[in-house]
Amino acid sequence: SGSAAALNTKTNKIVVFGGWGKGGPPTDSRNDTWNFDGLHWKKVETNFIDKHDHHKMVYADHINSFVIYGGFNSTSKTFDSTTWLLRDDVFTPLVIPGPGARGNHGLAYDPVRKKVVLFGAKVYNQPAELWEFDGQKWDQVSVGDIGMTTGHEMVYSQVHEMVIVNGYTGTFGWN
Repeated sequence: SGSAAALNTKTNKIVVFGGWGKGGPPTDSRNDTWNFDGLHWKKVETNFIDKHDHHKMVYADHINSFVIYGGFNSTSKTFDSTTWLLRDDVFTPLVIPGPGARGNHGLAYDPVRKKVVLFGAKVYNQPAELWEFDGQKWDQVSVGDIGMTTGHEMVYSQVHEMVIVNGYTGTFGWN
């Protein structure tokens, strides 16, 4: 649990990174990467970026990479605020300003606008923030407080042509 997964829309393989094994935190924190082709799981050999949990990951087809953001770094016991790209089984950190430390946020990819959309606050008592990543930089977008900071999920809806955010205060769209 605590891992992140995303579908590579070009290969139709699901990639899973990090989280915890059966032993749970902190003794069984993981930094492993796996892919699933619909029938079989295969461990993917990547470079080491430390153990992560509560991070999010999406596949951004316009940069041919998985984008990983946020979560907790189990080894250093800090929140990770690095934007990571995973391409050809190699993790690459981007040295750019970003949304800052956070966990339990949501992340979705808008393939029409070619943007990774992040929604969620840094801490529970702050209004949620919305950020967009175009493959090179993060931009914060001003949005109203919808009463949701954590505990939500996000997905892009092709039917509605927007990112859908669903959580305990309702369902919202972003385009």
